[in-house]
Amino acid sequence: MKMNRKTLVKVAGISLIAGALCACSHQNPLTKDKQNTHDAVVFLYNVATKAQPVIDRQYPQYNINDGAAFYILCMSNASRVRSLPEACERFYQDMANVAKMEKDSPYRSVNLADITDATMWHNLQPSYEEYQSNNADFYSETLPTH
Repeated sequence: MKMNRKTLVKVAGISLIAGALCACSHQNPLTKDKQNTHDAVVFLYNVATKAQPVIDRQYPQYNINDGAAFYILCMSNASRVRSLPEACERFYQDMANVAKMEKDSPYRSVNLADITDATMWHNLQPSYEEYQSNNADFYSETLPTH
């Protein structure tokens, strides 16, 4: 089937519009279902905990011994980690990689943008911090205090 120029332009335009709509319609799986906030928090906690040894190997000088607490510091842009933006970025990426390996999780499609989504963090932060404080101890001397 031979298409003329006008038809090609229409098809290309429709494809661009469809692509833009698909790109804009992504909803963060972590906040998609408001009823499962606890599940999303537990997932983030577990992914951060599993990513911690990876970041420890890459940045041994920081002695990060609680990945869940490090995620809080990075997402909150705490003064203690402002001088470590590369460590936070790497940690987020490691968390996204761990998330992809969670085969049985409804959150396995979570990506880097979802993990670092400010709106998601605003919604889940209180529950995440409470869950983290009930499940782990964070040693304040493990990170630089500048």
